[in-house]
Amino acid sequence: MSPVPIPGARPCPHSGRTLLYHACPAPGESAAGVHALVIGISRYDRRRRGGAQVMANLPGAATVAARFARFVAGELRDPTGVPVRTVRLLTSLMPDQTVPDSDEASLERVQYALDDWTEDCNRHPDNVAVLYIAGHGVATARDARWAFLSPAGATESPYTFALNLTAIKESLAFCRARSNVFVWDVCALRGEQIPVYRTGNVGLTAPDLDERDRPGAVDQVTIMARMGTRTYSGYGREHTILSRALIGLDAGEARNRLLHTAGELLPGGMFAVTARRLGELLLPAMRRLNPALADGEEPVVDPRDSAAGINRPEPPPEFPVELRWDHEPGEAPLGVTITGTSGGAPIEQTIGSSLSLGLPAGRYRVTSVRRTGDGLERSSYDLHVDRERRINALDGADVP
Repeated sequence: MSPVPIPGARPCPHSGRTLLYHACPAPGESAAGVHALVIGISRYDRRRRGGAQVMANLPGAATVAARFARFVAGELRDPTGVPVRTVRLLTSLMPDQTVPDSDEASLERVQYALDDWTEDCNRHPDNVAVLYIAGHGVATARDARWAFLSPAGATESPYTFALNLTAIKESLAFCRARSNVFVWDVCALRGEQIPVYRTGNVGLTAPDLDERDRPGAVDQVTIMARMGTRTYSGYGREHTILSRALIGLDAGEARNRLLHTAGELLPGGMFAVTARRLGELLLPAMRRLNPALADGEEPVVDPRDSAAGINRPEPPPEFPVELRWDHEPGEAPLGVTITGTSGGAPIEQTIGSSLSLGLPAGRYRVTSVRRTGDGLERSSYDLHVDRERRINALDGADVP
């Protein structure tokens, strides 16, 4: 996907910079938007004077980074309606790999990209900052988190070539962007000695803001594969367990993955993926992909109880809904009419004992009509669909 400027847009500040995608605002259009920086490290350098390679190559890291970048550019929709403005993609590739529209993830270029990305994020108080990093790393329960760049594989001091993820997160809390989404798809090295978490060469300086310009609160969501002194994301040639659980292998598979389906109905009836639902569903999704994951291993979704919206899939996902009717023998079928609050033709069905449907996420009004000895008995109730539902067809109560 080549950079795509908006036709007729005023000169943008990104001229001459490597971007997978950018769509700067047209005259009169709000400058608010989503700004994403995506990094994937597949190649790790070898020592020049012999000896074993400190870090093994990770063929899938660059591949999943490119897939995530294209997901952001084509599939991510912020629930507040701000558009995607920029997507930067940096990769370190193995000799047989090709990733179009990416820049080399050298130490210098990563630092420049971080600075440019932060500058973009800081331009408007309604911006959304997205940072995805795939590669070797470290993640501990005490918030020590790094991602290693290619040169870290050829040195006894790998943290010299590491991104300090915790420091970056802390700095972004002072950015004007109202929301930050961090996805650390890192696979920790075994037996690594963990230094003080604030060390590390690549980080960010907090933006220099007047106190009046700082947001009152920033929604920060961090998504990781597992918490502990060792993390595991199951790198393959084409995917990681975490990336496949979040976005799948392709656009078709993405429609059934968590960044499309792990959501809830927000006030007003909009369906949006939230940190709260990701926190509930990420580990089960990862275990379906890799049943060998042991008990006690947990993904990190922080803050786990947040209802902040991350993505508003369009069209919304469809969920199975079963309406059950426990009726007397010989009783006439139950009639139901299901009407969506957002419009569309009503669904009219009859139920003998149960009815199974696939309904797009949203709010519905269900009216049931039951024939009794005294005539017709009607009842109505609201049905909220943001996950699989099994309900009593007469009153909408959940049933086992």
